[in-house]
Amino acid sequence: MGFDSQDDRKDDLAGPAKRKLKLLIDKLHKEELSTYDKLIEFLQELCQVSILKKKPLDLELLAENDVFVLISPSKSWKESEVEIVKRYVKSNGGILIVMTIEGRRPERLNELLKPFGLSVTKTTVDEKQLDRHNLERPQLFDGINSLALGTVWKYKSLKIEASNEAEVILKYKDAILGAKRSLGKGTAYLFSCLPAFGNKQLKQVDNRRFLSNLITLLATPDKIETLATGRDETNEIFRLATDRSEESLFKLIKILREAAISGDTDKVKKIQTALKKYVKRERFTNAVRTLPKSEQVAILDAVRPKQEESVELLIDELVKLCTEVNMNYKRLPYSEAQKAQKQLEVRIREIGQKLFNQGEKKLMLEIHALVASRCIYGRYLEGVWSGIGDWMG
Repeated sequence: MGFDSQDDRKDDLAGPAKRKLKLLIDKLHKEELSTYDKLIEFLQELCQVSILKKKPLDLELLAENDVFVLISPSKSWKESEVEIVKRYVKSNGGILIVMTIEGRRPERLNELLKPFGLSVTKTTVDEKQLDRHNLERPQLFDGINSLALGTVWKYKSLKIEASNEAEVILKYKDAILGAKRSLGKGTAYLFSCLPAFGNKQLKQVDNRRFLSNLITLLATPDKIETLATGRDETNEIFRLATDRSEESLFKLIKILREAAISGDTDKVKKIQTALKKYVKRERFTNAVRTLPKSEQVAILDAVRPKQEESVELLIDELVKLCTEVNMNYKRLPYSEAQKAQKQLEVRIREIGQKLFNQGEKKLMLEIHALVASRCIYGRYLEGVWSGIGDWMG
C-alpha cells in the first residue's frame, strides 16, 4: 500500500474501542526522520506506527490511519497533495499533526497549512527552557514543571501565525508555538517547537510527559484509555531505569520477571530497551545474582533477544546431559560409557558456544552456577567448555 509497517499488531486489543491510535508518518517531503529516532520510538510504544515512503500520496491510504504526521518536512507540496490532505481532514475526520523547526523552508510547508489558517514564520524563539509559569493555555503541561527546548543541530523553534478561526494551544510569552484548527470532521495541529522532541531533550522526564500529553490530546475518547495505560507504564519504566538507586533497579527487575512469566512481550520489550540504554550490564547482572536461583532463570531468559534459544531450556538440557554422562558410567561398560560421553560432549559444547555468543564468558559463568545448583554433576561443564571463547576450564 506504499508504506512499510513498523507495527502490524492491529489486533493486540480486542474491539475498536481498545485499538491503538494509528499514525502514518510522512517521508515523501524530505523529512529527516533519522534525526528524531527517539521521537519515533516513543510514538511506537504508544501507537501503531507506519512510515509512508513510496509515492504517491493517496487519500485511501491516509483514510486507513487516525493521524498523518509530518516531522520537519522541507520539500514543496503539489496542489494535488494539498487537496488530498485537506480532504483527509475535512471529509474523513483525519488528524493532521505538523512538527517543524528553523531551517526547513517554512514557505513550502505554508502551502500545505494555508487551508487551515495556520503558518510558520521565520522568527526564532531563543529560549532553552520553557517554564510553566510563563505559559498561556498550559493544558499540555499537566504534571510538567518545565520543558527543555534549546536547539537541534543549532536550529531553533519558530513562531506561528494563526487565524482567528484557529485555537492557540501552546504559547510562551508572546510566541505561539502550538495551534490547532478544526475543519469539517477533522483537525489540523501545528507545533513549531520540534526541538522539544529532539533526542537529547527526550531524555528529560518532563519532555516525555509533554509528548504523552500531546498524544492523548490527539486521541478520541474511545482510544484514551489504551493510550493512558501505555503512557503511564512507559513513564514508570523510564523513571525506574534512570533512577540510580538499587531500590528502583530491583523494582524494575521485579516488573520484568512478572511480565516474562505472564507473557507480556510488549512490556518485556520496553524494559529491555530501557535496561540497554540506561543500566550498565554489570550492575544489572550483579543485582540479579542476589535473587533466588529460581527467579534468576526467568529474568535472564527475558532479557535475551527473541530469536535466541531459551536460556531456561538450555539449562534444563545441560542438567540432563551432565546427569546422563554420570549415569552411563554406572550402567554401561567403561568403554561404552566413554564413547557415549564423547557424543554427549558435542552437544554440551554447542550449548556453551551459544551461551558465549549471547553473553560471552559472563553468561557462561551465570549458567554454570545455575546448572551446578540443580545438578551435583554440574561442575563437569568446566572441562568440557575449555577453549570456548576465553573459558579456560
